Order: sequence, then C-alpha cells, then structure tokens
Amino acid sequence: MTADFADLDLHLLASADAHAHAKERIDQARISAEAQGVQPIYRREDIDAVSSGSWRFLRYDEIGHEQPGRLGGRLYLLAFEGLVRYIKIGMIKGRELDTLRKRVRDHEHAAEVHQCFLLDAGPRSPAPQTQWPKSGKTASGSG
Repeated sequence: MTADFADLDLHLLASADAHAHAKERIDQARISAEAQGVQPIYRREDIDAVSSGSWRFLRYDEIGHEQPGRLGGRLYLLAFEGLVRYIKIGMIKGRELDTLRKRVRDHEHAAEVHQCFLLDAGPRSPAPQTQWPKSGKTASGSG
C-alpha cells in the first residue's frame, strides 16, 4: 500500500533529485525485467520516493499563496507504473486544493487495485473558465 503524501508538510516530501534517482532505478528494474521476460520487482523506498516527489510537484504552487481565490480550473497529469504503465489526464473546476488532493488520491487508490503506483505527476497552468466544456463535465469525462 502506498503511503499518503497528500497532507504531508511540503518540506518533508522527496526532493526533485531523490525523485529523479528513484525514477531511474525503477526504469532500470523495468527494463531489466522486460529483457528477462519477468515482472519487475520495485524497491519500496523507490516507490515511496517517486510517489512523494510526485506529490511535491503537484503541490508546489501551494507555497506562497492560496489557490481558492484564483480563477480557472486545474489541469493535471499523472503517470502510473506497475503491472501496466499508463497516464491519466484530468481537469477539476475551481482552485480548491482539497479537490485536487481528493482526485489524485482516488486515482492512486484505483492504481493500487491494479498493482500500480504514482510515478510522476504535474499540475498544469490554470485553465480559464472559457475553456471548460458547456456540459459542466471535466475535459476527460469523470477526470
């Protein structure tokens, strides 16, 4: 089970360097396993480092200002690794940090069910409300 880094103090999350080094080890494990025709075995500390570092990237703009009063929505990109590799792109309305955190936690939980973990993540620039679909749904359907 992946640790919950959503509410951890930003300064306790994995640094960008620790995240990058752990991603390299995970890539090496995957490539080696593929060459041998077996499932990769990932080290727990590498999984924690990439997940923690991903949360740092997602939450980076929390430093210095509050988000709820800003206009637009939030576009995010999540990369998952495990038995399968996939990318999830989503958008949330508004700028509430709790909404983003809940959405990413939900994606992490769904990934765990399929033996995957959060490998990389990044928020994207705010999307002005004029770019939102008229149906009120997120750009990716359920996000």
